[in-house]
Amino acid sequence: MKIMVDDEFLKICKEILSQNKSEEKWAEIESDDMFQTENYEGGYDATEREFCFSYYDNIRNEFWFQLTLNEIQEVVVGQKREIDLARI
Repeated sequence: MKIMVDDEFLKICKEILSQNKSEEKWAEIESDDMFQTENYEGGYDATEREFCFSYYDNIRNEFWFQLTLNEIQEVVVGQKREIDLARI
């Protein structure tokens, strides 16, 4: 299943980039719930070397996805407009 990048997730991605951290720095502060909004919860996973998120739809079904730091940048600049989800 795919969803379009929405303003809520775009704001998270902009926050990630505004911190101007390398993958190594993100790994040092690894947290699975660093970013929490109405529909998203997640953070950086040092083992995966990616940002891992849960997405909750309007009836609170949970889906999962992960993006690299480069993919986060692609979201911010508009190159990546869809996210592939996996059902939990």
